[in-house]
Amino acid sequence: MIGLKDDSVIYAYTWESKATAPLPSELKSVEVSAQASNSSNAYAKIVYTFNNFDECAKDMKSAQAQNL
Repeated sequence: MIGLKDDSVIYAYTWESKATAPLPSELKSVEVSAQASNSSNAYAKIVYTFNNFDECAKDMKSAQAQNL
């Protein structure tokens, strides 16, 4: 737990969509990792990345630049 909290230990796995093993519903990747909020509590973190992520990130940057 202390290793997770201090980021000296990482427990994670990433599934990426491939032609031989595609992920469903326009998913590009799924990452599951263990995180710790303190030395006695941990939780699982799941990050879904969709095929249009790069386009969405570009749109968000553009919108933020317009609000400056």
